Amino acid sequence: MAEHHPVSAAPEGGSQRTADPLSQNLPTIALREKLSYGCGDLSSNLMWGVTASFILYYYTDVYQIAVERVALMLLVVRVIDACFDPLVGWLIDCSRDADMVRRLIAWLAVPFGLIALLAFLPLPLSDNGKLAWATLTYTLLGAIYAGINTPYGILSSLMTPHPQQRVVLNAFRAMGSQSGMLLIALLTLPAVHWLGGGSSQQNELKGFPLYMAGVGALGCGLWFVTLKGCVIRYRPEPHRFPLKILLGALLKNRDWLLCTLAFGLYYIILSAFYSFALYFARGVLMQSTAFGGYILTLITFCSVTGSACVPLLIRYVSRRTLLLAGYVCQAALLILIGLIPLTPLLFMLLFPLVALQLGVNSPIYYSIIADSIDAGMAKTGVRTAGLAWSLNTLMTKVAYAVGGSLLAMMLSLGHYDPQALIQSELTARYVKIGFIWMPLMVYLISLPVIWRLPRDRQTASNK
Repeated sequence: MAEHHPVSAAPEGGSQRTADPLSQNLPTIALREKLSYGCGDLSSNLMWGVTASFILYYYTDVYQIAVERVALMLLVVRVIDACFDPLVGWLIDCSRDADMVRRLIAWLAVPFGLIALLAFLPLPLSDNGKLAWATLTYTLLGAIYAGINTPYGILSSLMTPHPQQRVVLNAFRAMGSQSGMLLIALLTLPAVHWLGGGSSQQNELKGFPLYMAGVGALGCGLWFVTLKGCVIRYRPEPHRFPLKILLGALLKNRDWLLCTLAFGLYYIILSAFYSFALYFARGVLMQSTAFGGYILTLITFCSVTGSACVPLLIRYVSRRTLLLAGYVCQAALLILIGLIPLTPLLFMLLFPLVALQLGVNSPIYYSIIADSIDAGMAKTGVRTAGLAWSLNTLMTKVAYAVGGSLLAMMLSLGHYDPQALIQSELTARYVKIGFIWMPLMVYLISLPVIWRLPRDRQTASNK
């Protein structure tokens, strides 16, 4: 059976650790290391923030690809992308290189920054050429994201095996994630308009690639901060298992299956809120695109606040209870927002309560996933961390793609006109379905899944 072994000599900046992983004498993870770990998802979500919040807008309004073609492209790319995540995970599980996790991050940091520019580089092509270029760059984006985010997901398990420490680490991960989203929401449109010299479609066509060149450079640098600052203390013994054995062990891991399903559904909710904020501002609230940027900023600021509260909340409330209570509250708030006559001010007062819980969910999911992977390995003796995290990443990307495709279809059904200053009532109706009613349905579907998640092994008193 695979076991975790302490690392005798820590990498740069780390001290020697020899404690039993589950003993009371666990090595302390310093604040600097937690911040370094959070930098990884800060980088990852600089990219994901742009793709979640602006790539649909960029394709339809700026690069001017037909909405129907964008909807189909998002689904097709994710089918292709489905191959990358399991492949990366399987390579990590089968590798006898103890530093494969760190090597993959180091190798892909620069391509990660480069693809940020290429995905928003508007080559002057025909309509078919534009679609082909968007498909190619979006596919590469998914492949590189899989290659760097799968080992990053495993990294927290190698830093500590203790559930509470993992929750704290993943709270910093979530804060990094939401901080990246906050920066993107706050800066993207003003920076694009400044760099492009205005707010017209032609100005945005010029401003987006310049802005994304800077985002890519920053994202690349942050990955190297993570590499330098995070200490790997526990490495599993390298074992080679056939893919059939790995998949069989994962399919027997009920807790991992449930958490991965719940996390995937959560990403459909995120895709709705982030992808449709600009359209909701214009089509329902009758405000400018810039007001949509304010909504994105509000969502991400509240999410950062929610993530920061998690280390305190888990001292008193179990992770599963936090998820259940949060989902019920969010569903109730969405019903209220969807039924009452809505003004911009009223929306900006009510929706932050929904966004707060978004930040709470993420670190809890990451910590439960890590625990379920370790528990499954203890039962089966099969090391599945790489494949498990890769399939989890795949699920979230597929969920985001499905959500994005459904949203693009709603724009098509609502006859959305990118050139119109005021959208029709039909467009507003479909935008409201995508931003309010679709997430509400997903919340309700998720509740029975969350109810069956494992209970915390530790009580609040002994944490």
